Amino acid sequence: MDQNSQRFRQGVIQKLAKLKYGLGSSTEKPQFIYIPDAPVIMLDPITAFNVFDPEVIKTLAEWREKVQPYFPSQFQVTLEGTRGWLENQVIKLFDRILFFVRDVGRTNAPIGHVGLYRFNWEEESCEIDNIVRGQDNLFPGVMKLAIESLDGWAFNKLGVKILYLKVLADNERAIKLYERCGFKKFKLIPLRREEKPNMVQWEEDLTLEKAERYFLQMRLDAPN
Repeated sequence: MDQNSQRFRQGVIQKLAKLKYGLGSSTEKPQFIYIPDAPVIMLDPITAFNVFDPEVIKTLAEWREKVQPYFPSQFQVTLEGTRGWLENQVIKLFDRILFFVRDVGRTNAPIGHVGLYRFNWEEESCEIDNIVRGQDNLFPGVMKLAIESLDGWAFNKLGVKILYLKVLADNERAIKLYERCGFKKFKLIPLRREEKPNMVQWEEDLTLEKAERYFLQMRLDAPN
């Protein structure tokens, strides 16, 4: 890893850790987005303190249950399992962060979440992860604003050069949303169905010439 990659890695890890442990200043967080006649949204970092907040865990569990058909894993969602996922698979991973999407102009309640994960230090890229709209019938267009806010923060504050995301290739509604946010179709990734105890998992398998399902990987480059 060269010096530029090392600096990128160190900067990202420090910024994410500050936000996840409640140490970051307001200038380090994604900023409010205001568009006339649209929701005023804020991306609010989910922190280590939220692991012990029963309302946060309940909300995340309800959303995990709701969106399972659109994600590669189907399993029985529990409150304890959700708490463990948040603690061990989000907070404790140094290259991952999750933000609640809040409409601060109205209720301030969380209406979805978005995150970043899987940084590639040499390429200076990462994935947008866990794009979930929890409240379906409120605030049309809010997830587009949330994604664009996260994009801008990743490019301008973290120094990311390329953003990727993966979506099941049969999820046409989500693909259209991401295209409206500027993402371009990049490549198809074949998936293999795996039966595990209490879980069905669709796993990437690049050896397959033909698959039952695919991920579509999409890409957005930082502005010049």
